[in-house]
Amino acid sequence: MSGAKETPRQKMIGMMYLVYTALLAMNVSKDILDAFDTVNSGVQTTNITLSNQINQKYATFEEQYGLDQEKVGPYWEQAQALREEATDLINYVEALKWDLVKKIECDKAKTPEEAVSMALERGLLKSADTLKNADCFQIETKLIETVDCPMFHDDQHGTACVVLAGLINATKLRGSKPEEMKIVMNGAGAAGIAVSSLLIGYGYKNFIVCDTKGAIYKGRKEGMNPFKEKLAEITNKDCIKGKLADVLKGADVVIGLSGPNTIKKEDVKQMNPKPIIFALANPTPEIFPQDAFEAGAYIVATGRSDFPNQINNSLVFPGL
Repeated sequence: MSGAKETPRQKMIGMMYLVYTALLAMNVSKDILDAFDTVNSGVQTTNITLSNQINQKYATFEEQYGLDQEKVGPYWEQAQALREEATDLINYVEALKWDLVKKIECDKAKTPEEAVSMALERGLLKSADTLKNADCFQIETKLIETVDCPMFHDDQHGTACVVLAGLINATKLRGSKPEEMKIVMNGAGAAGIAVSSLLIGYGYKNFIVCDTKGAIYKGRKEGMNPFKEKLAEITNKDCIKGKLADVLKGADVVIGLSGPNTIKKEDVKQMNPKPIIFALANPTPEIFPQDAFEAGAYIVATGRSDFPNQINNSLVFPGL
């Protein structure tokens, strides 16, 4: 501006440029999501040209208004900083694009053997969500035996990590100790088995797992599989039997990894004082927070981001 006083029109143009740049920078996140969707839809391309697309938008805008540093004035440097941040984010996604292409291939696996073979061939260890719970354990076990690196299945270990973190905090707020608390978990799928193993290892020893048939215990015949047999070995030492409502009597914590509306107000009322409720089924939790609090809950968490105290594996994976 050569020391000249900024005119109202110049100020308006400069502010307009800065605002537009900020909007474009924020819009990068949408373009990145679109790129992810493109790859996940099965379009196998390594030509995700986000940088070109965004830069073209800037060029069109600048050309339309004849903008340069002289006209934009003091807003120019702020706008350029925003552009650089957006470009850095774009470049990061560009670096990931080949992994995204490989991911869609591994997700096509229909059997554990296919998933293992594809993962090893592509160097991408991501089991397909279409496989059954029991199959994901087989995949993980086979890969642990085969590859020389740590294995992480987000549905299992991501959920387990975030549940443990939440429960440690809730235990402290309640003024309790892990070894003193009775934990009941409803759900014996991939997440349930991983959660129970990690929590027991941390010190929550009084642990009972329920499935659709009721409490899992050593010697139960109905609805068992090898993974539930392992659960029976490390949980429910007193071999308590009954449905979820039965074993919740006198419990301090209930962790729901099951389905909607499976925990009733009456169940919460028969728990110990200051009960902790983790109702993590999505999108409809085992019990809604308002109902849980009305029944006497002390702390309530769900898997949803629109309620307080979210506990979801998305908070852990891939950051961990």
